[in-house]
Amino acid sequence: MPHANKAKAEIIPIEPDPGNAGEGNRRSANDTANVPTPGAGPVLPFQFSFLKSLLLSGTVLLALPLLSSSAWAQGPVLGTVLDARTGTALPGATILLDGTASAATDATGTFSLSAVPAGPHELRVSFLGYETLLRRLQGQATEQRLSTTLQPGAYSPAKPS
Repeated sequence: MPHANKAKAEIIPIEPDPGNAGEGNRRSANDTANVPTPGAGPVLPFQFSFLKSLLLSGTVLLALPLLSSSAWAQGPVLGTVLDARTGTALPGATILLDGTASAATDATGTFSLSAVPAGPHELRVSFLGYETLLRRLQGQATEQRLSTTLQPGAYSPAKPS
């Protein structure tokens, strides 16, 4: 049988690209950012964006009162309650803000409401034997000082039934 001219398969070794000579499988310092820490589980890209958005949302929520300070303004109201005829202090007078007992006057007739919210309010001052005083009050961020006088009330004994 005549010998056929067959092409021989030749094995040619692959040489590294001269542009990457000596690089091999080494990683650069930038490649280590995507390498997970052993035992930490897989690093998913959405975890970082979720944490960033959570941090941003928390920052915005904390800054919101600063951005709209007029809506959140609360300021103190200090005042005195005096007898309208004599000008003497009325210790123990009851101070109600919007119908809620909020303070009482001390021995010198002074009272303090530490944080009155912004907006309109009704201040009611009462003392046994005196007419109750109703006064409109506008809450604001700055301190307010009030001086009120109460008129002695007319005494009328209960009628027997």
